[in-house]
Amino acid sequence: MSLGEHFKPGDIITGDRAYGLYVVLHWVGALGADLVARLNTRSRHMDFRTATKKLGPQDGLFLWQKPRAPSKLLSAEQWAAVPETMVVRILRLRVEKPGFRTRDLTIVTTLLDAELYPVAEILEVYFKRWRLEMCLDDLKTTLAMEKLKCRTPALVQKELLVFLIAHNFLRWIMCQAAQAAAVKVERISFTGTLDAFRQWSIGFTQVRGPGKLAKQKRLWREFLRILTTDLLPERPGRLEPRAVKKKSKYPRLTKPRDRYVERWSRNKRRRAQRAKNQANLN
Repeated sequence: MSLGEHFKPGDIITGDRAYGLYVVLHWVGALGADLVARLNTRSRHMDFRTATKKLGPQDGLFLWQKPRAPSKLLSAEQWAAVPETMVVRILRLRVEKPGFRTRDLTIVTTLLDAELYPVAEILEVYFKRWRLEMCLDDLKTTLAMEKLKCRTPALVQKELLVFLIAHNFLRWIMCQAAQAAAVKVERISFTGTLDAFRQWSIGFTQVRGPGKLAKQKRLWREFLRILTTDLLPERPGRLEPRAVKKKSKYPRLTKPRDRYVERWSRNKRRRAQRAKNQANLN
């Protein structure tokens, strides 16, 4: 779990069902951080009548028992050090936001204080998780990382690093523009930033003569200003359909190329059908 070295005490981490587990909750708590995640109902049955303390409607503290089966994420020594019980907070919420896919949410968290961490704020934290999904979409779709071209593990790792460097560089530009204009970074388009940098990078390289550095700084400030002139609208709870809009006129290749039989053209199919009909008449 080398990911833990990136977290600091006091951080609040949000995740989906894969993180709503006993071992992950303990691991995050051992780092001094807190977790807000969907409850993994397959591994843990939940009944509000068994709550050790009720904090509100569909909100309570529960005493969880350590699972019998050891976690594959930990070694035998690490699993033995996991405590036998843990107190967690579970909330069940009904989401009424237009466009949000899930209507009922069951959230588990280590934020136990109901006054310090109200239900509405915990729900808002969980909704920010969707922003991470959009960052993955920027990587796979906008930067075309969905299909890697390298064939060896070492080169695949280098290819991934190149994509991550490009992604972090564009995010750095967006953060600079947002800070200069005092706007939210979520309102700056990732695709727009990529397209604008491709165009403006030509101008950066063409600056010549005395005062080159000062000219490039002025050009960079103007570039950041341009990024904030066409901000994205506020779209809380916006639906992102998991569907493909563009359809191909060709069928999918579902077998090796050397065994694929090319589909006849329309004219060939018509001639074959006429010949079959004529044979039936004779």
